Amino acid sequence: VKGNQGTSYTEESDKHYVCIRPVSLEKTFPSGSAEVRRIEEEEVFEALEAPKAEKKEGIERCRGRTLTDGTEGWFTMSSCSAWTPAYKCLSSTVLNDGPEISEEANTLRKLDVGELLEAVDTPVLEKSAGLLRLQLRAQKDNLMGFATLRNEGTVFLQPLLDDVEKK
Repeated sequence: VKGNQGTSYTEESDKHYVCIRPVSLEKTFPSGSAEVRRIEEEEVFEALEAPKAEKKEGIERCRGRTLTDGTEGWFTMSSCSAWTPAYKCLSSTVLNDGPEISEEANTLRKLDVGELLEAVDTPVLEKSAGLLRLQLRAQKDNLMGFATLRNEGTVFLQPLLDDVEKK
């Protein structure tokens, strides 16, 4: 994302991924090691090392950390896709002026279902509510603010993982 004078604010990351189906986050490199926890579908996480091939099965494994709670472990690369800053609103939610969810948070406007958005940064955990929040720019009016990705099973914002979905 570049400003009107060419200043770069956000670039696509080769270290961040989105889980495309639930997968085990495991304690050690070999597949089938003790599970630390599950990475849920559409959860964003950061790769801490480059992927490595597992010799016995020929699959790629990578050490990473979830953005939700910072849990680290190993996962299979076939269960994820590279993170991109493109998102779509699946369920109406609000765009706030800051990352905190509180009485003082100002609502900028409501996001409409189907609205396209561009992330300005990777998701951050809003600790008091335990929710992942994302700083976004709305495509229809360039308004910038923060929105919640999901809450109690409701997905508000979904990452667009391929070029077909972005159009």
